[in-house]
Amino acid sequence: LVRIIRIPLRLLAPLIMLLAIIGAYAIRNNIFDVYIMLALGVFVFLIRRLGFHPGPIGLGLILGPIIEPSLVQAMYISDATSVWNVFFTGTINIILITLSVLSIVLVVWTRHRDRAKGREGAAVGGSREKPDGPE
Repeated sequence: LVRIIRIPLRLLAPLIMLLAIIGAYAIRNNIFDVYIMLALGVFVFLIRRLGFHPGPIGLGLILGPIIEPSLVQAMYISDATSVWNVFFTGTINIILITLSVLSIVLVVWTRHRDRAKGREGAAVGGSREKPDGPE
């Protein structure tokens, strides 16, 4: 398996592409599946170039149709008129939503603070002090 690294990329990339095309066709013996695979490959390439991560998009596409019937069932069982009544009322729901929002705010605030420190250090001369501790 380690020897695969030694194969030049100009040979390895077409081989992987060929195996992916064969695999997409072999599942249902349908050329349309190959076209879908190629279109999704181009789509993922483009969104990565734009700085997006394809993982969450893939999870949304896969889990969305699975979760939607459960959402409808929860609405029916709770006899609610809107999603707000189901998910945003109740003590536990409010606590979980508050913790989620606080964790997102903490991440954004920490990144903002770190960037501000980086700009501040660059303006002073780019010197950073060594952290205290054993050397």
